[in-house]
This record gives sequence, structure tokens and C-alpha cells, in this order.
Amino acid sequence: MAVKKICITAASAVLITLIVGCQSADPANEDILHQVSNSPTERIPVPENITRVGWEWEAAENSSITDTHSFKGGVVVSLNDGVVALQGDTGEEIWHYRRPGQKLNSSGVTPDGSLVVLTYSQENSNSLDLLVLESSTGEINSDRTAVIDESSRETHTLLAAMPHLTDFGLLTNTNRVSYSHSSEEGLRLRSFDLTTGEEAWEMSNIASKPSFSPGPFITSEETVVLVGTSETPEPTATLIGVDAMSGEELWREEYPVATPVSPSSIRLSTYPGSKLLFIHIPTIGYLAINPVNGTPASDPLDDKNTIVGFSDDNYSYSAWDADTSSSTYFRGTFEGEDILSIDPPESADPYAEKHVASLEDVLARINVNKNGNSWSEAQLTVMPWGAEEVNTINLDMKVPSEPNQDGVADGIIAPPVYMTLAPGALVIRGQSSDNNSGEETNILVGIV
Repeated sequence: MAVKKICITAASAVLITLIVGCQSADPANEDILHQVSNSPTERIPVPENITRVGWEWEAAENSSITDTHSFKGGVVVSLNDGVVALQGDTGEEIWHYRRPGQKLNSSGVTPDGSLVVLTYSQENSNSLDLLVLESSTGEINSDRTAVIDESSRETHTLLAAMPHLTDFGLLTNTNRVSYSHSSEEGLRLRSFDLTTGEEAWEMSNIASKPSFSPGPFITSEETVVLVGTSETPEPTATLIGVDAMSGEELWREEYPVATPVSPSSIRLSTYPGSKLLFIHIPTIGYLAINPVNGTPASDPLDDKNTIVGFSDDNYSYSAWDADTSSSTYFRGTFEGEDILSIDPPESADPYAEKHVASLEDVLARINVNKNGNSWSEAQLTVMPWGAEEVNTINLDMKVPSEPNQDGVADGIIAPPVYMTLAPGALVIRGQSSDNNSGEETNILVGIV
């Protein structure tokens, strides 16, 4: 089957906008390119298996791909000047919002995938243009000016864990959440309505002990989870679950640690398709919990192996064998039983397990093919659980990532930053060479 190649240029985007008669956020500003979809996008599932390159997508001229986010119908592509929503299984454009010549500060998608949030700087001001778009159509839900407290922005940017991070806070399904600290007011967790900007709730009784030091925080669909540490009367890691809608504290759990740990060393992870939250605490290991009630899904998991993904029922990890200088992948239950394994093909890359995405039926691993200071075209090895055969897919593009770095901090469980496990496809970001000019072009490929 032929690969579908899609390229949307700035000129064609203008033409489409004129034909469908879409309105920009500011009708007086003709530089805004805004195309909406007349029919809402249907929710499609995250793939359990992948076999081939289904589509390629190239950014418009004078624009570059900066990030990708999953939403219920596929992937939202962040460009330097706006966003484009693509259907995951076909790569076809659903809608776009762009401001050519104006830099997009940040973009994010709410945990339930229903809203897309964009911010643009206002000239000579600490205010932002904040737009909220419906992910299924691209229609504007809210367009307003937001004044951001700089001390709050600095604090939460240092403490916030991915995903759902924008430059002014973490996103819940309807709000943005900001975490701040001052000597006068102490720790404060505040939530603001995305549409109106009004404060929805504030939580200030966070510190459970005088020596409490805040760590990262993360959002799921229904819960905001905070972590922190205390050194007295004994070294302790504290986890706090807060209702995202009301700000009510739902649960609080304390875990004694063998030695004092820095709060910044604690890692929080969500994974596509799972409602669980994984927390890595030094000296304890990995905790898999239900973020709604704080209930552990298992006893602490050993962190001597590299966990590469998880679902609601199991987790996948890589175990290094020093005798053979190779890794074996295992799928284990939360009861401690290994149920499936993969012996991957030999790789000259000792850091191969860093470039892995975990799907229900397969593991997908990229060889970035770095040779000296340059990269060759990358290959994706798709390895089915419990089977010996593997499928190698030529991506026909370069993935300029360091072999020992995938952009994800140690202890966080996530696909590499250039991969998005989205409804309809595993989406990979890379570069292709123009055969005529030799210039590098940002592209996406959808593996279906």
C-alpha cells in the first residue's frame, strides 16, 4: 500500500480558509490563518499493533515542528506560529490555527484530549494572548488576555512534571493549575478556569510537617498529584491527591525513606492509554498508584531495571545482561509475575532501550543511526510480545537524537520526546532531505 504524503503550504491554507469561510480569532487581523472542521472528530483508539508507515506530513514553508500532543482524534502538531490537528490513522488535516510571523509561546492539550490551549506573547507586556480551541473542530472556545504572575510561573515551571504543561501552568480538563511559594504566603496550589480566567479554588494547607519541601506535581483527568519530602522527625516522601474540580484533598500517603532524598529527584509519570500514575522515589523504587484514591496497584517495583511503559494491568521493562551485553524485555503483572518476553535482535547501540515505545501487542524501538557527527536514516524495529519475528520499518528520514539520550529525564516513563503514541498511530518526528536543495525539512510519519 502506498504511503500517503501530505503537505500543507501557507498558500493552500489561505485558499482553504477563504473557501470554507472560517472566521479568525480577530476578524480585523488578516494574518491569522484559521480553518475549522464542519464535522466533529470522532474518538479513535490508540493502536495496539503497528506494521507500516501509513502517512507522512510536512510542515508549511517557513514553519517548523516544535512539539506534538495527542488528542482524541489523533495528534496536534505545534509549529513555531500555531498548531495543526491531524487525524491519527490517515494524517489528514482536520483544522489549523496559525499566526504567521508571530511566535507561539506554548501549546498544550487537556488530559481528556478535548481542549487545545495556545499562548502568544503580547509586545512589551507580561500578558499573554490565551486561546482555548475545541480539539474536535478547532473552533474557538475562549480568546482572552491573561496576566501571568511571574513568581508563580517560575516556581511551577521548575516543579511541574510532563505532560499537559504550558508556560503558565499544568492543565486539567477545564482549568490551569499553578503552584507557587513565597515567604509570606507559603505553598499555594491555585486553579483558574481556562475559559473565564477566574480562580476556581486555592489550596494552601499543603505542608504536613515544618520541614516539608515541595517536589513535582502532575495532573490526570480527575486529580492533581503533588509530592514532597520531609527530613524530620524521620526522612519521608509524601504524596497528596487533590480533586481537580474542587481543590479538595482526596488522600495523603507518607512513605518512609532510608535516607533523605531531594524532592526534585522524585519522578512522576503517566502513559498513553493508562489511568495509573507511576512515581519513582529513590531508595524505594517505582510505585504504581490509582491517582483518584492513592491506592497502590502493587508493592514497590525494583528500579534496577528500566521500565519502558505501563498499562492499567501490567508494565514492561528492560533487563540488562552483563554476560551477553544485551537486553531482554519483559512484561510483568503487578502481582510480580513475568508473563511475556522479547529477545530483541542484536544492536550495536548499548542505549537502545532508551528509544522505545510500548504498545499493547508490541514494543517499537528506533535505531537513530548516528555515525560520528551525522545521522543516517532511522529504522523502527517492531517486536511482538511472545513471538520471535520482528518487523523492521525504514522511516526514510533522520531522527537526530543522541543514542544515549531520548529527551526524557531519568526515572520518567515515557516514549522518546520525538515520539507520540496517539489515537490512530505512533507518530514520529524527524527530518528529511530535499533531493534538489539538500535542505533539511521537518516532517512527521504516522506508523499504523
